[in-house]
Amino acid sequence: MNVCGLPVNCLATHHADIVYRVHWLCTKALRDCWAEELLLVQHEMDWTCTFFSHKEEEWIGLQTISKQEEKEGHVAYAARQSKIYQRLHAEARCSFDQIRASCCSEGHIRL
Repeated sequence: MNVCGLPVNCLATHHADIVYRVHWLCTKALRDCWAEELLLVQHEMDWTCTFFSHKEEEWIGLQTISKQEEKEGHVAYAARQSKIYQRLHAEARCSFDQIRASCCSEGHIRL
């Protein structure tokens, strides 16, 4: 018996139980943080592709306006900018799709 009136082995078991619960809570919190981070990264990949697509469309619109105003230099510049954003969109989408496929096939994460 100890000062509390409980057997010593009972206190040790109780203490171990508390340690396991704290460890479990810390581990769960860490897992939840990584799950949230994964969700954010997935959204950021989609947002990046959407941004590149939007900028491409924006430059195509400016190219159309420049054509109507017969500004050849502006048309060429807008065409080049739209092509840059088109390539950025295509490369980002391809890279993100490869990352998603490799992570899912290796069993690292579920997307």
